[in-house]
Amino acid sequence: MARSSNAMLPAQQIDAVKAQTNIVRVIAERVSLRKSGASFVGLCPFHDEHTPSFHVTPGTGRAHCFGCQWDGDVFAYLQAAEKLSFPEAVRKVAALTGIALDNLPAPEAERLREENQLERRRAEAYCHAERKLLLELADELDWLRKLHRKADECITAGQKQELAWASLEFVAHQLPRTDAAYVIVAHS
Repeated sequence: MARSSNAMLPAQQIDAVKAQTNIVRVIAERVSLRKSGASFVGLCPFHDEHTPSFHVTPGTGRAHCFGCQWDGDVFAYLQAAEKLSFPEAVRKVAALTGIALDNLPAPEAERLREENQLERRRAEAYCHAERKLLLELADELDWLRKLHRKADECITAGQKQELAWASLEFVAHQLPRTDAAYVIVAHS
């Protein structure tokens, strides 16, 4: 999770935690590393390999795998290796380095924020799909309106209801089944 989306995490504290953390020590808890020049090398924890291609460089505070191209700092490593959120990764690193943190959101607050963000994305996808359908099906909708005006003139109420359902089925069959917005809306 990007730092910019976590307004409650003070950037100065995050930078202080990162600056005071020995990335080699954190990664060496899970990965066997050996010194190789200015960096440390080991087997990548993110893919199956037999030749070490995972490089940890303490000078830059970053790790990079030349096999799977994974790259990140100590927080990204913990997020990937332990399936932590960004705030959880910051908390864990702070605990390892003995730094007290202020104003970090509780895990429950973070979970609720993520759920709200997901709900907003679903709503945006629905609105986008609706606008897209209205634009793509403008001619069909116009044809249906004309058809309904003619139907009003010459058929009974029961027949109108059947025609309305048939029209809805026609529009529903025009929906692209592979459209991501359709999948999100249909399975919400």
